Amino acid sequence: MNEINLLRPKKEGLGGLKNAQNILRILSLVLLFLTFFSSIVLFLLKLNSPLSSAKKEEDSILLRLSSLKSKMAQFLIIEERLTNISEIIAKRPYWNKTIEMLEKEKPQDVSINMLSLNKKNLSLTVSSYSLLSLDELLNNLIKITLNKKVFTNLILNSMTLDKNSGKYTFSIVANLP
Repeated sequence: MNEINLLRPKKEGLGGLKNAQNILRILSLVLLFLTFFSSIVLFLLKLNSPLSSAKKEEDSILLRLSSLKSKMAQFLIIEERLTNISEIIAKRPYWNKTIEMLEKEKPQDVSINMLSLNKKNLSLTVSSYSLLSLDELLNNLIKITLNKKVFTNLILNSMTLDKNSGKYTFSIVANLP
């Protein structure tokens, strides 16, 4: 009977195996050089890339921003204080006109010993060596009180005379509108 051989016949020598090894060696060398050149190219690209300068620029900007944070905080504090001061000034009574009016209506030889202002009252102590000057001041204050623009009511609390110096002193309370 004829024998059927299912196995491949052996080739003489190892030529096919050596051929495959040579192809694998050449392929590995090509891949090695390809890896080497791609590494060099990537290194040069990274070296010349703008990313390092962008990183340095980012760091410098962050440093400037951190220094500006404290300045911004100081600015916000100052702005808040100015707002609060403006609110306080808007709410406070304006007494300059009242004081200027008193100075204007007061005769020259009358001196103001004490002046006290609050939201409702003005307390005033004046003195002079002349009763006529004090009378002139009182009459002027009465005229102002009749208009009811500056004062609504005027009260003479006390009138005293210092016998040793001959000085008259009046204490007056005026209600503010």
